[in-house]
Amino acid sequence: MKKYLLIFLTILMSFTKFNQEPVDRIGVKGPLILNNTTFNLSWTSKPSDNYYIQEYLPQAETADHFNQMMSIFLLVGDTKLKNAVQQKTKELDTRKKNRCNV
Repeated sequence: MKKYLLIFLTILMSFTKFNQEPVDRIGVKGPLILNNTTFNLSWTSKPSDNYYIQEYLPQAETADHFNQMMSIFLLVGDTKLKNAVQQKTKELDTRKKNRCNV
């Protein structure tokens, strides 16, 4: 019985994920226009209490297959600019090290 319940919940959660519209968390719902390309809000996240991420894609593109993406990273608080830049640089360096070469 538990096995069937787990399968049912997994299927139900997968449908909900695809049907949900992204939630604008920072007041920049869009669409945003850059170089005559319109970017629509496609994904948002709040990894911590004071850190927000929003990603925007052109209408014909998806998160799995895209050529262009616009991202906004917002850090709220009394963080000094130098510390925020160091944190982002460290994050990008870690991503670079963990990236698979294709």
